Amino acid sequence: MSRRPCQLACAGILSLAAAAAPAAAEQALALNAAASGPSAAEARRDAADYRAAIRELESSGGAYADQLGEHLGGLGINLQRRGKHREAVELFKRGVHLARINEGLYCPQQIPLLEREIASHLALRDYEAADERELYLYRVQMQNLDAGAERAQALMRQADWQYNAFRLGLERDNYTRLMTAWDLNAQAVNELGRDSGRYSVQMLPPLHNMLRAQYLISDYNMAMIETQAQYAMVGNGGFPQDPQLSRFNLYRAQSYRKGESVAEMLYEVESALHGPGSEPAAQALAVYGDWELFHGQRRAAAERYRAAVGELLPHDDAEAKIEALFGEPVEIPDNDAVRYLPPAVDPQQGNLLLRFSVSDTGRVHHLERIDDNDIDRSSANRIMRILRGTLFRPRLAAQGPVDAEGITRAYAIN
Repeated sequence: MSRRPCQLACAGILSLAAAAAPAAAEQALALNAAASGPSAAEARRDAADYRAAIRELESSGGAYADQLGEHLGGLGINLQRRGKHREAVELFKRGVHLARINEGLYCPQQIPLLEREIASHLALRDYEAADERELYLYRVQMQNLDAGAERAQALMRQADWQYNAFRLGLERDNYTRLMTAWDLNAQAVNELGRDSGRYSVQMLPPLHNMLRAQYLISDYNMAMIETQAQYAMVGNGGFPQDPQLSRFNLYRAQSYRKGESVAEMLYEVESALHGPGSEPAAQALAVYGDWELFHGQRRAAAERYRAAVGELLPHDDAEAKIEALFGEPVEIPDNDAVRYLPPAVDPQQGNLLLRFSVSDTGRVHHLERIDDNDIDRSSANRIMRILRGTLFRPRLAAQGPVDAEGITRAYAIN
């Protein structure tokens, strides 16, 4: 199990949640940025035309006229692109309702309308509404999409939303989101394996997401939910009350082996795609070693790191490639989506400058602040506390992992 202290996990979850809101909104609003829209004046004229067409259709064909949905969607997109998200949401909702009435409860005509509605909910920071509509979108997609790549994409979309919902902390027992994210990505892997083969490039995103989920599951702060469970047991005659908590405990117990299997499969896919001895295969072995070290398996981690070096040795520029992979300590996990620390910045741009060393076991020591800027002390101490508990992939030399001294990191604190 992870050696990371509970208070670090709490601080890390807060950091993830703080970053999740803009990330989720930006991802959804990529729908709007995909194509350049008309000028403001043209957009207003188009909106007037849509409204006139809607009134005419309602007058001639009633509230459920056949072509009404097309115009409702068009007006919704028009308003969405102009930032009028509340009006857009109502139009998309009406379009979905109309499609359900005219075409059936789970008709595919709802899918683009639901995607647009969710984008506007996210722009409005209405995450509870987005959560509800994401679940409904998933049900509609599962009723309509063929097995294989299309269904896998829908599974991964829902898994990504579950991850974002976890980061946002939409409910107290948000650990259930991690289990769901893992399950959905595992289903996507099965779909893609049947559709394009076990070693296709399409397998890489869900596999990386599965490893991300296992990092979060294994490192989840159990102190709070275990306390809540104890209170629940007192009121339930001493018996466990929450089956989801029991299920999550099982997931945690299996986390190391599950993550190990995913890391091994990532290496197999990269080797099949790029060949043994390739740089991607070596990077996958380093990721595999990171997982082992994260769980205190130092010997297994060292074996994976040495194997990664062995993959690179036949290259003409082997020394440079090995230096790039192991020359400096790297945070574990090496995944931007699971970073507990804020992004490091150029020293000229940061107002918090830290110096520290990383041991041959990946532990931070001799951490000190080396700037004299006037910044919030509690924020600086919080980053230092997280950094002190962060595990690093150690620097690798010919004899194996070695200490790395005098590392500097700069952070920008608002």
